Amino acid sequence: LVTGASGALGREIAVRLARPGLCLSLWARNRDRLEATAALCRAAGAEAEIRVIDLSDLEAAMNALAQSDTGQPINEAYLVAGLGDTLAPGTVVEDPAQVIRLGQTNFVAPAAMAALLAERMAARGHGRIGLIGTAAASHSLPFAASYAGSKAGLARFADALRLAVRSHGV
Repeated sequence: LVTGASGALGREIAVRLARPGLCLSLWARNRDRLEATAALCRAAGAEAEIRVIDLSDLEAAMNALAQSDTGQPINEAYLVAGLGDTLAPGTVVEDPAQVIRLGQTNFVAPAAMAALLAERMAARGHGRIGLIGTAAASHSLPFAASYAGSKAGLARFADALRLAVRSHGV
């Protein structure tokens, strides 16, 4: 599974993973760019299925994830989808709606998805989850507080999740 597969980083990860015998599940919001990523993966010999989905609809994303993993267990997940943003010119602090949007997309969605998959992978005794971070998570950035803060939270979550499931093969 690669979320954010229509963006530059998600596409690069998907293409690097693609090889004969591998089935990739590619998720993103932009159908055209997602189809282009799938075509590149298929050209490398992989099977590639797409799901056009916006992870800000967390209920739909979690239901889709559970359904996908039940149908064909996900052995590796790269949760790449994310948003970046900075302060609008002339403002002192970020708009509350921006704080919510970045928190949902950069922390809540990938953390919840990783938790669901980690539990299932642990029960199977194997799996791999990659959560995408940034160096910004280590800095207090007043012009990008929501971005840095959401990624910092994800980094701490990822480390704690790793500690929880590593003895279960994940």
